[in-house]
Formats: sequence, structure tokens, C-alpha cells
Amino acid sequence: MSQTKVCSRITIYDKDYLEYQVKRSWLRKFIRRFYLKQILKYVEGKAIDFACGIGELLGKLPHGSIGLEINEAAVRYCKQKGLQARHYDPETDNYQFRDCHLGNYETFIMCHVLEHLENPNSVFRLILQSCNRLGIRKIIVVVPGLKGFKFDKTHRTFVDQDYLENHNLWHAEGYHVADKKYFPLNFASLGKYFTYHELIIIYERIV
Repeated sequence: MSQTKVCSRITIYDKDYLEYQVKRSWLRKFIRRFYLKQILKYVEGKAIDFACGIGELLGKLPHGSIGLEINEAAVRYCKQKGLQARHYDPETDNYQFRDCHLGNYETFIMCHVLEHLENPNSVFRLILQSCNRLGIRKIIVVVPGLKGFKFDKTHRTFVDQDYLENHNLWHAEGYHVADKKYFPLNFASLGKYFTYHELIIIYERIV
């Protein structure tokens, strides 16, 4: 495994961002349930929810799953809800997931993470390498459509199917794309007009 240090600009999310997540309107929270259900369809076994936020998905994952989160305020919030969340520092760990035990998890989830990075291709390759070492069989990646990408000022890089192809990430580090779909409607062009359009990409480990 490559141990090259990846220098990535990490936005520091604090209590203000936590408050923004917690105080979403009831309508957005209601709609978000349908998006979470789409992700849960693909989950197998215990999972790692990378950048778990306030634990909306983490609380629905199989028993024994964990959440990793850069925002310490969000980690405290999750723990208060009885969720298994841990503070994660990618600058120190370099996406090696050293605290995660070999063979303990089957699914790795990255929901709205890659678009926040300035060099997601390099980071994602490190993550794929680490997941392979840990024996993870399935990786779920969720990224926003174009309008959703432009909606959030903390987004750095637009990741879509073309980005993955241009960076040779369809088959990489022992994984291949087994499925992909857009949600809520399965065609890419909606992402130009609808803020909450998402691309879900399912990677499976090559045996």
C-alpha cells in the first residue's frame, strides 16, 4: 500500500455547522428520510459511516456500525444520542483508518464527502487502499449533481461519472463500480436544475 501523504484542504466544521444540520426544517428532514433509505438498500453488514455528521444515517445502520467525523461538536452530539461516533483527523491518520479492525466491517459509506476536497481522486485512492486492507466488500459513494454542488460554498471539486472516468476510478485499488444510479430520478440532466439530485455509486471488492 502506498503511504504517500496526501495534502488536502480540510474545512473545519464547528458548532455553527452542527447547528445548521440539527435545525433543518421539518420538511427537509422528512424528505431526507427517502434519500437515506436509498443508501440503506445497499448496506451489507456492519458499516463505517465516514463523515457521519449528526448521525442521521448512522442511527439506521446495523448494530456494531461506527461513524467517523471531523467535527468534534457533531461527535459529541452523536454520542449523546447513544451512537458509536469517533472523532477522525485525516491529516494525522492520512486515511489509513488505523483504529478500525481488520475484517470487522463489510460496508464503507461516503455520503457527500468527495466534493468537499480539493484533490478527491488522490484521497479516494487512499481510502480504497485502506478499505481493501480492512476487508471491506462494498463502498457506497454519494455526490451531488451540478446545482447541488454549486449550492454549497464549502464544495471544492465537482465529482461525477466523467470525473471518475478521467481519473481512472471506475476500476481502482481492488474495487470496481458494480452499480450506479441517480436519485430521485435516474437521469443525469436533472442535476443541472434540482439542488437535491444525487449520484449514488456502488463499488464492490474484486475477489
